[in-house]
Amino acid sequence: MLNQGLVSYVYTNLKKGYELNSLRTFLYHHGYPIQDIDEAIQHVQNYYPDAFPQQIPQHAAPTHPTQQAQTVHHHVELSKGSLIWLFLIFLVLPGMVFLGFKFFTESPAKLLDISANPLTSKVKAGEEVTFEVILESFGSSKRYDTTITASLLDKEDNVLDKEQIVKAIETKSSEVMELLVPLGTPEGRYRVLVELEYKNVKEEVFFMFDVGDETVVEVPSCTDGKKNQGEGGVDCGGPCNACITIKEPSCSDGIKNQGELKADCGGPCPACPVSCENCLPLSPCTLAECVGGQCVYTEQKPCCGNFYCEETEEYDNCPADCEREIDDSDSPLDIKRKAVELAETDAEEAARLCSTIPDEKIKDDCFKDVAQISEQSVLCTYIDESSVRDACYMDAALRNDFTVCEKIEDRHHKSTCKQLQQMANMEIPEGIAAP
Repeated sequence: MLNQGLVSYVYTNLKKGYELNSLRTFLYHHGYPIQDIDEAIQHVQNYYPDAFPQQIPQHAAPTHPTQQAQTVHHHVELSKGSLIWLFLIFLVLPGMVFLGFKFFTESPAKLLDISANPLTSKVKAGEEVTFEVILESFGSSKRYDTTITASLLDKEDNVLDKEQIVKAIETKSSEVMELLVPLGTPEGRYRVLVELEYKNVKEEVFFMFDVGDETVVEVPSCTDGKKNQGEGGVDCGGPCNACITIKEPSCSDGIKNQGELKADCGGPCPACPVSCENCLPLSPCTLAECVGGQCVYTEQKPCCGNFYCEETEEYDNCPADCEREIDDSDSPLDIKRKAVELAETDAEEAARLCSTIPDEKIKDDCFKDVAQISEQSVLCTYIDESSVRDACYMDAALRNDFTVCEKIEDRHHKSTCKQLQQMANMEIPEGIAAP
C-alpha cells in the first residue's frame, strides 16, 4: 500500500534541492522497506513532475516549404576489376565500422555507487560542514581502490576548501568527511562536490547547504579543552572548577578513612568526644565499656585499624594499616599492570600508581586505560601527550559522555565526537508513518 507520508517527504525535499539518491539512502538507513521507498518515488515521478528538473526538448530544424528536391541522373560504367574491389569494400567495411564504434564508444563499466549525505544543513563562516560519503558495490565482492575528492565551491565554482582520501572497498563502505568554511565567507548557498575515481571510472555527486552571515570568534572558556585564562589545568582551576587532585588521607580531609572511628577522629586522629551514656570505642582496635560511670577502654592486639602494620598484617588483609608495597625493581609496565588491575575497584589508588611511572609515554597510557576502565573521564586531564589525551576523551564519547567533545584538540576527532552526539539525538522526520 502506498505510504502517503513518504510521498510527501520525497516531494518536499526534492523541491528543496536535495538529491533523490540521498533521500533514498537516508530513508533506507532509517528502516523503511526499499519497496515502499521506490513506490513513493515512482508516484512522485508520475504525478508531481514539477519536483524534477525540466529537460529542454530537441527539435529538428524545419524544412523551408519552397525547397524542392532535384533529381540528377548519372550513368557510370564500371570495369570487372572495379566491381570486385567494390564488393570487397562493402563486405569488410561494415565489420570495421562496427569494431571501431564499439572501441571508441564503450565506456568503463560502472561498478560502484556513490552518495553524499550532509550531516549539517547550515553552518557559519569559520565552521566545518560535515557529511557522509557512502560507497556501495553492485553485487561484486572484489576489492576496489578508490580516490574520493571533496571540494567546497561557491557560486562561481571557486574552490574554498578541498580534501582527498584513498579508500579500499569490497561491498559497502562509508566515510565521514568535513570541509572548512573560511572566515569572512559571505552568507548564501554553497555546493559540496564529491568526485569518485576507480578503475578508469569517474563519478560525481553534490549537495547544497547554507552559510550564515555570522563568524566564529573563539572565546576562552572552561569547556574549550585548552589551558588558558589563568587555569591551573585544562579547563580546571582559576576561574573554572577546582582541579581534581589525589590527596593523601589526613585528619582534616572530612572523610572517614585510615581506621578512624568517625570522620577525622579516632584511630590515628584525636579521640572522638564520648561519654558514658554513649560509650563508643575510640578505634576498631579498642573495646569501650561503661564501668562505674566511666568509659573504660581496652586495647586489642593484634588489630587491623591501629595504624600499625603488624607482622600478621599486609595490604591485602589490612589496607587501613599497611600500604601497598611497590618493589623498586618493578618496571613501569609492571606498575601500569597493577594500576589497571585496581582501576575498577579503586580508581584513586590506580591513578596514584600511574603518577609514579617515570616513563611519560607509559604513564599517559596508564591514565588512559584507568580512565576507560573506571569510566572517569576526568583522569584524561593528567595525560600530557595531546593525541593520547584526545583518544582518552574519544573513549568517553563512545560511552555517550559528550561533555568531553569541546576538550578534544584534534579537529577531526572533535568533529567525530560532535557527530556522534548529533547522531545520538537524530530522529526520523515527523509526519512519516513508522516502518
